[in-house]
Amino acid sequence: MPRAAAILRAKWELGLNGGVLIANPIPEEYGMDFDEMEGVIRTALEAAEAAGVHGKEITPFLLAKVKDLTGGDSLDSNIQLVFNNARLAAKLTGWKIDIKPASAPLEPIEEPEEDLFAEEAPADEASAEEAEAPVEEPVENETAEAPEEI
Repeated sequence: MPRAAAILRAKWELGLNGGVLIANPIPEEYGMDFDEMEGVIRTALEAAEAAGVHGKEITPFLLAKVKDLTGGDSLDSNIQLVFNNARLAAKLTGWKIDIKPASAPLEPIEEPEEDLFAEEAPADEASAEEAEAPVEEPVENETAEAPEEI
């Protein structure tokens, strides 16, 4: 997690505009069979076309149709994905969260135990030189390595 925080900190310190995409897959235990979902989505798209659904109405239509075709399992999976995204956001910011039902009373949020965006002091002089070394930009037509998995 500290590597993701370091990447975000560097982006902000450089004054770079735009967003950052952090991929966070659904927890495996809540995932659904790929081939089954492909068929369900195809069926939902066909139903939308047959019903003449377009524009801003397409997403709610497809979500409802997929939910119906999966007996609610897709909704359960999507809810778990939202929870997992909230957990990751909390880890990235260092905040503690406890996901509770919407009906639960709100409680004050605690401060993070550590500042994940604080500068880390180098362990020795060699580390200090490495920390100050310029970042090498990828050469055209080369692929930069993907960051470690979060």
